[in-house]
Amino acid sequence: MNLQYNEAVELVLAFFTWTSQDTVESYYMNQIPKEIIEWKDNQNKKYSNFFLEQSKLLSSEFLLLIFSLIKIINVNKINSVDEFLQYLSGLSGKSLAKYVIMGENFDYSINQLIENPKLGKEAIDKADGTVRKNEDELFVDFLNHPDFYREQLFIHLEKFYKNSVLPYQQAISKRMNILIEEEKIFALDNKKDFLETRLHYNSDYENLPETVYISYYDSLDSIHINLPSLVIYGWKNKDFNSNPNIEEIYGLITDETRRNIIKGLSKKDMFSREISDKWNLSPSTVSYHMNKLYSLGLINHRPGPRKRLYHVLNKEKLNQLMEYLKKDLMG
Repeated sequence: MNLQYNEAVELVLAFFTWTSQDTVESYYMNQIPKEIIEWKDNQNKKYSNFFLEQSKLLSSEFLLLIFSLIKIINVNKINSVDEFLQYLSGLSGKSLAKYVIMGENFDYSINQLIENPKLGKEAIDKADGTVRKNEDELFVDFLNHPDFYREQLFIHLEKFYKNSVLPYQQAISKRMNILIEEEKIFALDNKKDFLETRLHYNSDYENLPETVYISYYDSLDSIHINLPSLVIYGWKNKDFNSNPNIEEIYGLITDETRRNIIKGLSKKDMFSREISDKWNLSPSTVSYHMNKLYSLGLINHRPGPRKRLYHVLNKEKLNQLMEYLKKDLMG
């Protein structure tokens, strides 16, 4: 694995983190570093609500589009923000669309989709559905107006970079490059722990990514992108799994929703929207419960189609917690 910090990738993730702040805070509760929350609050004062809502449509609500930028950076071996913005400014809408569908297992070529944008919804449905509620509609609109989306992406990213990322870039890059060296040593000496705590992989997972980026702004996430094979993880992942106390374990078995989720995951791996549909739970409720289960070490992840992370039950950890309960009850 090639572990690195990339300023161009970081710009995309900073933009994504800012536009998805409500979702992120719902998922990770009070785990988000205070410095990231303060940064987000400061950025909110710089932009109008109109700019924020437009940015969401280009990022957190349209994952296909925003993560296509990571593919562009990785495929073209782009390292600097200036190089990335220059490349994006000269890219045609159709060329951007090629990156959007890269690795997405769609049945149609980009030419077919551009010629008949309505096929976009069918393509997404056949490729295992959407991650965000209205993403299929945004994808169809993008296919109708790819040049407009490309132009708006450039305008929003350039403005966001100058106002919200560049002022902090030098200090953060210095800090992250030091951390990269520490993480490389940890990955060599503790491969199993690195895969589980940083990448949210099962330790025996064979198809490891070629490239791994570490992020400052997206501090607790783990993002898996199909093609090229890469993973991005947040610098605070190593601190997210806490040692559970006995009250947390009792809370696990007394909550019916979490019991149902565990039973479901014992039969098959599931992604968040699948859990939401099966038990008629809101996305925020699913996020809350998965956060609890992950903090107890009961959930690992594996990458799937459409940028999804499938939740995988850690049965060995579940047995350990049950033994812990047994000892507490029986002395």
